[in-house]
Amino acid sequence: MGTFASNLLIYGSSLHAVKGHYRQVGRPAYVAPLDGKAILVAEGPIEGRDSEAESLSRSLSCATLICDIFDSDVLIVELIRNGERMDYYVSNEEMLQWMSMDVEFPRSMPFTPAARARLWCECLGKPEHEARLTEVLAAPNMEEYVFVEEYQAALWQALELPTAAIGVDFRYLVQGVVPSGLDGVVERVE
Repeated sequence: MGTFASNLLIYGSSLHAVKGHYRQVGRPAYVAPLDGKAILVAEGPIEGRDSEAESLSRSLSCATLICDIFDSDVLIVELIRNGERMDYYVSNEEMLQWMSMDVEFPRSMPFTPAARARLWCECLGKPEHEARLTEVLAAPNMEEYVFVEEYQAALWQALELPTAAIGVDFRYLVQGVVPSGLDGVVERVE
């Protein structure tokens, strides 16, 4: 059985502001600073997460990546900037449709790899990484990766985003499963 994980990566806000947002709305979450710029948020429960991510992005004027891993086979990344959904990316739409049976997921927004890379880099303030990210998005040979977490790591490395957040989920953190690199920095807020 593979990993099922969902978390947010907040870019362009402060840890203090993110914690304040979750305390104000009374929604349980684990938060952790990652690299001085990015903040990991693992929310619970997942219901209402998308609208909460939009609200957080709008109120804090920041970019938010919603990252979902399905059974270590499919990666979904949603990009929200200032409360507006900018992109919805699915690494393997056929596998997702096969796995989800009766659940209808949106399809990826119709961006070329270069346009998607440009958008992500612009929203995250990382224009210098556009060429490398385009390469990774243009050639997602999923046979090259045993698990989709490896593909997400390649995307994050192209953007120089912290990979410690990959596979982190509220349910795992509640059970005390804290990935290396996050020991001592993850804090629960409500």
